[in-house]
Amino acid sequence: MEGNINKSHGNGLVLILLAFSILALVWLFTPFIAYLFLSLLICISTYSSFLNLSQKYSKNRAAILMTLLVTTLLILPLGYILLVSGIEFTTLINKLQNDFQMSEISRITDEIIMGLPLSDSIREFLDSCLLYTSPSPRDRG
Repeated sequence: MEGNINKSHGNGLVLILLAFSILALVWLFTPFIAYLFLSLLICISTYSSFLNLSQKYSKNRAAILMTLLVTTLLILPLGYILLVSGIEFTTLINKLQNDFQMSEISRITDEIIMGLPLSDSIREFLDSCLLYTSPSPRDRG
């Protein structure tokens, strides 16, 4: 009877530790969830191409080729698009700062930032950057 009781306590302890470790991992990876899903989508969508390449070449060469292909065909264009959109976004903000009052600017930028699919930490970072880079009414005119 004592052996069964000790086993059930040990199993319960292992389950509690497992639950704590899962919660800790979720807490740790929360800022990276979007990037993990993007990498998962890239892996799923390019796996058949990797299998085709691995039949022609060794697995190591196929992995290197797929890394180069994904980098040149997906990651670099996406990075360019993000860079250009960031430049356009800052141009838009500068134009808004010249055309509108400060209260209207903060309202519009808040609406834009809230409309973007970003995490809360990135939104707070954008808010703080836009708050500190906006010129005061004395500097404008």
